[in-house]
Amino acid sequence: MTYHELESANRYKEHLTIAEHRLLEEQQAGTWLSEIKAKDTKRLIEEHNRRKQAAEQKITDFILTLDDEEMRYIVKLRYLDGIGWEDIATKIGKGRSANQTYMACMQYLYEHGVVFGKNHPIYGANGKR
Repeated sequence: MTYHELESANRYKEHLTIAEHRLLEEQQAGTWLSEIKAKDTKRLIEEHNRRKQAAEQKITDFILTLDDEEMRYIVKLRYLDGIGWEDIATKIGKGRSANQTYMACMQYLYEHGVVFGKNHPIYGANGKR
């Protein structure tokens, strides 16, 4: 599992929101050109839905491999539900800040084989995962 893969479901959700908004605008325009664009946008929405569902299944499968119940919950909240770190910290309780929750999650993922890209802060200055 890569960090990019973990983030993919939320990215597809964002793409869907944008495409659905665009479809609504195209349908409201009511011109022949907007009708053609709307058909293309509908196909795009279907594709994003397929990809989102595949990403969610892969993330769910990954979550089931995690041995820490709290981390399974945190990963689910963040990467399936798209909840922000501040809200996750509040839901978890234990007096952790959003940053502490984020860092604990990143450390756990790193220790459990998630591959981080070179631009991610956890990648480190030594150029190794």
